[in-house]
Amino acid sequence: MATAHLQIFINDTPHTISGGTTLAQARARFFPEATASILNTITDPAPETILRNNDRLYLYERRSGFTGVDLRSLVLARQPHEASEKLRGACVGIAGAGGLGSVVAETLARSGIGRLVIADFDIIEPSNLNRQRFRLGQLGQPKAAALADNLRECCPFVDVIALPDRITPDNCVRIFGTCAIVCECFDAAENKAELVTALRLQLPGCIVVAASGIAGCGPARSITVRTVSDKLYIVGDQQSDTASGAGLFAPRVGIAASMQAHVVLQLILGEKI
Repeated sequence: MATAHLQIFINDTPHTISGGTTLAQARARFFPEATASILNTITDPAPETILRNNDRLYLYERRSGFTGVDLRSLVLARQPHEASEKLRGACVGIAGAGGLGSVVAETLARSGIGRLVIADFDIIEPSNLNRQRFRLGQLGQPKAAALADNLRECCPFVDVIALPDRITPDNCVRIFGTCAIVCECFDAAENKAELVTALRLQLPGCIVVAASGIAGCGPARSITVRTVSDKLYIVGDQQSDTASGAGLFAPRVGIAASMQAHVVLQLILGEKI
């Protein structure tokens, strides 16, 4: 009886193997110098693992570098390939590059979103560093440009457009017109409401993921996702206000920002929110 032949992907290149081939055998045949592997998002599975049709295997040498493997593929190797390809085709807007926006942008970049449009007119000051993804050496720099630099360092495969603009109802279409989803990441409640209203009126097909209520150090479980419609989602406790003097703390702001980014991924991947 003839041996069945299977197709697998090794470092994104298709290869034909015989049925019953183990991970160890594939490594010896295709990349004998490899010291690490990721198989279908699982790191370093047992060498005797039997490979299956359409498996996606990454083999690389941990100490001498990652030559022969696409950087984007390795960075995203712990995510299902099909999901990463969907994320790659997405364009997401980030309105504000502060405590929410800098975390949302970094999280989406690390998830492999294809293009990010980041807009913020402000500059970095010391009081930002308790919760925003900037460094001491970036004090005084424009937030949007500095955040773009940071993202390019860790995720150079993401197309980042940084705009030093103050976002208004008059220019939001020009800034975010190419984005399927926009994350509202402002501080002031009136600015939040103004932007959400403008986007919903002027870009009715665009989905807005907004934030409301991230102040203080209250229970994390109070931060939830409220579905207003299929085009508007609001993350936060819906109550706390920065004007109350409760302050802003990195963990709680980060939780809300991560939830905003998570909603974005769910929407792109077709997951239930």
